[in-house]
Amino acid sequence: MVKKHALELTTSFIIPLERYLASLMPLKRDVSPWRPPPQLKPFDSELFLKGMEGAGPHLTSGVKGNWTGLYQRFLSSPNFISWFSVRKEEANQKLRLIHLDQLCKADIGFWMRDKQEVEIVDFLLQVKECLSRATRQYPSVSAQTVHTLQSQIRTIISSLPEDLQSCLKSSFSSP
Repeated sequence: MVKKHALELTTSFIIPLERYLASLMPLKRDVSPWRPPPQLKPFDSELFLKGMEGAGPHLTSGVKGNWTGLYQRFLSSPNFISWFSVRKEEANQKLRLIHLDQLCKADIGFWMRDKQEVEIVDFLLQVKECLSRATRQYPSVSAQTVHTLQSQIRTIISSLPEDLQSCLKSSFSSP
């Protein structure tokens, strides 16, 4: 009974934090393959506390008390820093995976039509970095995604002048 009550209180306490955290995520439609992956917006304690008035745990929990004061203490504690650090990394990882998916679906040939060589090489470096990070940090990235990104890299390289192609092919031969 005590365990269940503690779980309900914890859940009521965490829900507003999770809801606010979700509001810091850029929308999926705003993730562009042509720009670096977006990051989670900064956590604004004041804005979070203002939002508590209409959507806090006092609405889902029967427990009355100074919820705002509790959140203020929590937001300045090492526990919050640790919790937010983990959640921020999870959110940024999700954004990077969405970005990888956008890169895989991107029509590179169409995008390159009106771009200068320097822009294309810049983009090539961005794709290479995304691929490198994906293979190092995200074991969940499928072999198909890796293959598609490698194919995108080959497409980009093949669109460049031959002297640059030979230089890039040797430095981009492995992910």
